[in-house]
Amino acid sequence: MPTTDTATDTPTTGPVLAPEAIELQAVHYGTPVICLGEDGDVLLAVTSDVRRAVAAWSRMQRYDSGERLAVWAGLVPPPCPFDPECGCDQEEWEPLPAPTVEHQHVVFLGPPPGAGPDEDYEFYRPATADTPGAIRVVVATR
Repeated sequence: MPTTDTATDTPTTGPVLAPEAIELQAVHYGTPVICLGEDGDVLLAVTSDVRRAVAAWSRMQRYDSGERLAVWAGLVPPPCPFDPECGCDQEEWEPLPAPTVEHQHVVFLGPPPGAGPDEDYEFYRPATADTPGAIRVVVATR
């Protein structure tokens, strides 16, 4: 299911990956999780249970980035690494907008043909339930 840039007639994404070929970031509480985006702005959990997804994301944030999920979601200010000497004013902290959390069906895509090992590409796309290779996930986006 590669897509093509019609102006250049070159593939912009690679083939749909089989579930066993997807590179997961981790598995927490039996739930596969993936963190995407330059700053981890998208969290995917391969489950249809939102509570299980939140538990898995919370554990991933604590173990993989040392950050609480509430900090990622913008609900509480991040701790200051220089506290108490720095003099930061936590009162000036402004919360981030709350992330959106939704169920989706997605397909995971391999790199475009000819892409190098560090080539950037969007490796998942929304799909419908009847799309070949579609997987039901819970997605949080901030």
